[in-house]
Amino acid sequence: MAGVPSSLPAASAAEVAEAPRLTVAHAYDLPPGWHVDDFGAWLGGDYVAFEAVKPATGPGPQDKDARELWILRQADGSLRRIPPIDPASVIANDDITGGWVTRLEKTPKADGQCRRRTQAGCYSWNLYAIRASDGARKLLAQAPHPMDQVWIPLPAAHDGTVAWQQSADDGKSFDIMQWKVDTPAPVKLTTLNAQSTVTTDNGHVYVEQSALEADGSRHDSVINLVEPGGVLRPVASYSGPCCADVKNGLIAYMTGAQDGDGAASITNSDLPTEAHLTGAAPIFKIFGIYTAQIVDTHHLLVTSIRGDFVIDTRHPETPATITAKTHAGNNINASDGLIADPVSRKGGVDTLYILSTK
Repeated sequence: MAGVPSSLPAASAAEVAEAPRLTVAHAYDLPPGWHVDDFGAWLGGDYVAFEAVKPATGPGPQDKDARELWILRQADGSLRRIPPIDPASVIANDDITGGWVTRLEKTPKADGQCRRRTQAGCYSWNLYAIRASDGARKLLAQAPHPMDQVWIPLPAAHDGTVAWQQSADDGKSFDIMQWKVDTPAPVKLTTLNAQSTVTTDNGHVYVEQSALEADGSRHDSVINLVEPGGVLRPVASYSGPCCADVKNGLIAYMTGAQDGDGAASITNSDLPTEAHLTGAAPIFKIFGIYTAQIVDTHHLLVTSIRGDFVIDTRHPETPATITAKTHAGNNINASDGLIADPVSRKGGVDTLYILSTK
């Protein structure tokens, strides 16, 4: 696309005042008019992947947002741009691990194409793996038929493993799928009767099963390890906003009511089941809780109404506050000791900051 460079220029780290104990490892300016979408940017090794969006300039039906997958190499700012594989797709979810970006595109279908004739609005979807180094891609999975968007997978990728749930052939249950990067094809681990949230860590797949409380303020959730043979072994439980983060042998979650008083808790994922189910002691209390993410072995990223905080679990009483004034989207994401923080500055320019706890 004309006007988009093959690399992103380095931005000034002084544009954002980050807290002590956080350093700006890299900062890149996006071209004017382009933004990081609300899913944020995903970190994996030397690469950062995100959906770049340029809003349409006209009101007509022929006008539509420009949307591409951008894969940025942190070392030198070199940029690989991947246009939508299906030009009719409207939203894509991305993640990255082991040098591969997962990209799930969903495409709206006419009401008459839905599996249930009475259904209004449905989508097809395709899940791809795209190699960051050269853009080569493979199709991992696709919708067996157009479906309601709440049934569309949300893939998770970490430590060279990609996992997701997808509608089973019977249209009622859900298959838990796994793909190890550089292997020929995904494998099915198990089939469940209800939707779940899937995460991966250290080559393992975890399934979080949740029930929404009557007032809608929180979920009662159980996190299960998928063992050989597809057996689910409970390893943790909590009551709070969905969903937990599992990385680096740790499980982090928020307890309490979403948007209300709550606390971040963290525990080891390899403890005996009974040690988890009694509940981990909270390490950081905050009002207006949203999510907790594991940055590395000793740091949590907590998002809330009152701001975003990085907590050193060894010294939780002195959190670092991320003081960027205007986030470009709803999400900042953390992995491997880094935090990807898109910020909108004056003049319509987005800067993507890569923050480090080191």
